[in-house]
Order: sequence, then C-alpha cells, then structure tokens
Amino acid sequence: MLYLTCTAAAIVGLVSLTAVNLEWPRTHQGWTLLVASTGLYVVASTLLFVAVKMIGPMRTAIIDNSAPVWAIVLAAFLLDQRMSAVQLFGGGLVIGAVVLVQIGLRVPARAASPTRTPAPRPETPEGDSAQSRRAGSKRPARLTPGGD
Repeated sequence: MLYLTCTAAAIVGLVSLTAVNLEWPRTHQGWTLLVASTGLYVVASTLLFVAVKMIGPMRTAIIDNSAPVWAIVLAAFLLDQRMSAVQLFGGGLVIGAVVLVQIGLRVPARAASPTRTPAPRPETPEGDSAQSRRAGSKRPARLTPGGD
C-alpha cells in the first residue's frame, strides 16, 4: 500500500506541475479541510489493515466494497442530496450481496469449536496396549475439530 500511495502521489504531483494549473486553498478553512482529509485518509488506511488482521482479507474486501453505498447515504443525510430510484436499487443490490456473501462465509458452529477427544494409544509389540501398562496414569486428551 505504501508503494501504491507513493507512486500515485508522484504521478499526480508530476501531472499537476506540468499539465494542470493546480490551485491550492486560499483560506484557513481550506487548508484545515485539506489537512483533515489527508489525516482521515491515513486513519482509514490504517484501519483497513487492522480489519484485514482481525477478520481476514475476504470479509474486509466484501465490506469495503460497500463504501460507495455509505457515501451515498451520508450525502443524503449530511448534504441533503436526493437519491434517485437507480441509486436506491443499486445500493440495495450491494447491501444484499454483502449480506448474502457474509452468510455464505459463516463456518458451522460444530466445526468452529474444537472438542476434546482421547489421543490414540500406541500398541506394544506384545499386543498389550500402552494404556493397560499405565492404568493409573492420566494422559491429556487432544483437541480435534468437530470430534465428539
């Protein structure tokens, strides 16, 4: 992500210096918002990596792809913008797909919680089991997924 961000910054910087007349903020409020948006981008990128570590890349990507829907919803509430029927339908499709994929990724409860099962006992060459020779000893059981 660092290389991607640095490369994008270099390309945008090169284009803005040569091909485009870039205008910097002229007011204190403009500079404050520019710095705040940069800081929020850094926080969001950091939280993305935290999410990948916590819930895995697949679930993070699925949830992250719903970001445009949340941008539309926030624009409707904060900026008083109206959503069209097509935007509502598309947002519903995205949210429905995220929910369906999340349901499909769930691990069955039985496979997710390991249970204790006794470890197999090796047989001795004489045919006696090792357990009969150590009748009084307690051997810890092994954890196996989904065992009864």
